[in-house]
Amino acid sequence: MSTSFAMRNKVQSLDRALEILRLLGSEPEMRVTDLARRLEVHKSTVFRLLSTLQEHGLVEQNPTTERYRLGYGLVRLAGAVVAELDLARVSRSVLEQLAFRTGETVNLAILQGDQVVNIDQIAAPNLVVNVNWVGKQTPLH
Repeated sequence: MSTSFAMRNKVQSLDRALEILRLLGSEPEMRVTDLARRLEVHKSTVFRLLSTLQEHGLVEQNPTTERYRLGYGLVRLAGAVVAELDLARVSRSVLEQLAFRTGETVNLAILQGDQVVNIDQIAAPNLVVNVNWVGKQTPLH
């Protein structure tokens, strides 16, 4: 695809919003001013983009520092992708056997900093209430 064709079909606000997500993924938290400087746009533009991303749970504002960081809504979106990871696929039969033998729900999680992200779950055979933990991030304990 030619560069000019790609540029003509690009949605600038979406491109900027995705760039905000990429920037927030590279640093723990950022101020509106820092994001505006990096994107070379006015702070009001960044604020509107952040407000929309926040409404969808993709970013959140730290109430103490007032800086922005990635939101847990991204974990939910990633859950669909994570389910396709080889780790989830190759461990599925082991999880199923473990759930059958123990009669308990079994979760497969990966470490992410000081949290774990659940990437697969096999519900207990006689489960009355099922809580889906796939894509959820929980503290280590």
